[in-house]
Amino acid sequence: METCTRATRMAQAAPAPKVQPKATNSTSGHAKDAFERSNVTIRGPPQPYARPGTPMEVELSTPPKLNDKADPFNSGTPRAPGHKATVESPLKIKPPPNAASAPMNPTQAMLKALTRLQEIYEDTTKAKKETVTMDLNTFITVGNLLNAAYEQNTKPKEQDKQTITTIQEDIAEIKATVKDLANNMTRTTWAQVAAAQPRPKPELPPECQAARSQRAKCEVTLSTRGLEDGEKEKLTKMSDQELTSHLKQFTNMDSNSDLDLIIGARKTTKQTIKIRCETDINADKLRNVPWNSYITGLSVVKPTYSVVVHGASKLDVNLENESTTEYAKKEIETTNLKRFTINKITPLRKRQRNPSAPTQSIVIQLSSLEEADEYIRDGIFIGQRLHQVEKYMPQYQLKQCFKCYRYGHTAAECTRKATCGKCGHDHLTSECQATKLECTQCKGEQPAWHNECPARKQEMTRLETLKMQHIQQSLYFSP
Repeated sequence: METCTRATRMAQAAPAPKVQPKATNSTSGHAKDAFERSNVTIRGPPQPYARPGTPMEVELSTPPKLNDKADPFNSGTPRAPGHKATVESPLKIKPPPNAASAPMNPTQAMLKALTRLQEIYEDTTKAKKETVTMDLNTFITVGNLLNAAYEQNTKPKEQDKQTITTIQEDIAEIKATVKDLANNMTRTTWAQVAAAQPRPKPELPPECQAARSQRAKCEVTLSTRGLEDGEKEKLTKMSDQELTSHLKQFTNMDSNSDLDLIIGARKTTKQTIKIRCETDINADKLRNVPWNSYITGLSVVKPTYSVVVHGASKLDVNLENESTTEYAKKEIETTNLKRFTINKITPLRKRQRNPSAPTQSIVIQLSSLEEADEYIRDGIFIGQRLHQVEKYMPQYQLKQCFKCYRYGHTAAECTRKATCGKCGHDHLTSECQATKLECTQCKGEQPAWHNECPARKQEMTRLETLKMQHIQQSLYFSP
């Protein structure tokens, strides 16, 4: 009895044997123990620095994969005490065989992964733990979500591929078109521009033409060519209003009337003044005013009508000096059956192309429109020979500037920089010391005024075409 009692007391005093609990899921338990013992820290790749104002490009990596050779979850692999798992990078975790992979856009996948990580962090904070732990299933889920976001971000969409392909094709087509235009485009010279046909001027309606004709009858033109330099400078400095008042004082003295014959006056050129009257009767009165007695050298410009005669013999019309010119004028006036009053006769060109030629072209200036039209219609006798007559149109004569050597204006009207007519550089022709000639118009090896210059020939052809068009519209001075 005493022996039993002693055995009972020894059994009660001895510590209870430790019983190993039966794990329902050995793999889950091993994973938890392995992560707690291994102290593995999982970090993503370093993120690039984002500059202000530019979108940050983030390159995502797949989660790390545990080495199969040192897998702590493999029950068939022995592990020594204190063993730590090794990690391969980049992290690649395959989902479990039965895991469902639903399609998800990158934003949703990233948001879901971050939400899961935030939940784990909040749970750890609430438990007041210093180490964040994560079970294997959660780790695999977060890794797969990040991996899906990375793959969908880096994989270009089919629609984007088609858009890029279309843009590239359009750029290639534009480049080909521009290249073809550049190859086929020819450089246009100033001579070609000058030779181009100008746009025809629109014809004025009949009422506008009648108004213009009536206005011309009410205008008087004065010439300041014969004024002295001091008086000419005085008139040049006057404004149009001062000039009108200055001329009115002379007309009021001569007309003996309180009515103003002058409505207004203005300077049209450096040597002409145009006066506007209310009626053509007042204009006729102003034409009879002795302007020269008031201002010495001031005269009325009477309208003149000039005609051109080609092929006149130099023996019959000698224009070498004033006496021979006056004799030729009287001879023409008396030779023709109808008497004409000729103001003057001048050569058509100051510089003859062929000075030794037996004939020449002359310009006959008349004061009467009717006489000029009669000359054009019937012709004129010069040296017992009947010559055809045409209307003189100086606007269609070749006009070249000897300052810039372009066509269409003279040096007195030129506002461009001086250009050498020999070498084509920016200096006066008189200062040129170059030995090589270069035309400033066609870049040929001749001076800019040479008769064989292609630009000169094209300009002459253009003017001749315009002249023929004008003649076809009207042969006479009268409308």
